[in-house]
Amino acid sequence: MKKLIQISIIIILSLGLTYHLLRIAFPITYIVDCTQANKITNISDTFISAIGDPSAKEAEIIAQRYITKAFCLNDLKGDNSFSPKAYLFNGSNLSSKYQIVGYHGAGFRSPGNLQVKFDNGTFLNFCFSMMVINCNQAQECDCPHDFNWEPKPK
Repeated sequence: MKKLIQISIIIILSLGLTYHLLRIAFPITYIVDCTQANKITNISDTFISAIGDPSAKEAEIIAQRYITKAFCLNDLKGDNSFSPKAYLFNGSNLSSKYQIVGYHGAGFRSPGNLQVKFDNGTFLNFCFSMMVINCNQAQECDCPHDFNWEPKPK
């Protein structure tokens, strides 16, 4: 019985690791659906910025909704549920196809962040929940420890 439990744990961990590695190796390509842009009432349904950072899945959903509104409606302000400052880009810098290429949870004195790569080459870094930085245009793209800092253009 003990051996069966150990084998089960190893199989579960192996499957989880395989899933995680495949998501990194083969990111999903998302396509913006502008018919949904006006239907988005809240960019975030569950994430509360005053409490902490979103999970990886919540961050993906927030980024998808934000990108849809930014690309289709040129709305970079967000709403009362998610309103980051947009640095060094506007809606025309984005394209309708993108991939989420990285997520890092919050660390000591640094926010969680999500990286998005568009098929036109634009690379955005979502620093939850304070700012979104266009890494192609910024001198520094890492999320800051101090939110009084602002990205400088190249």
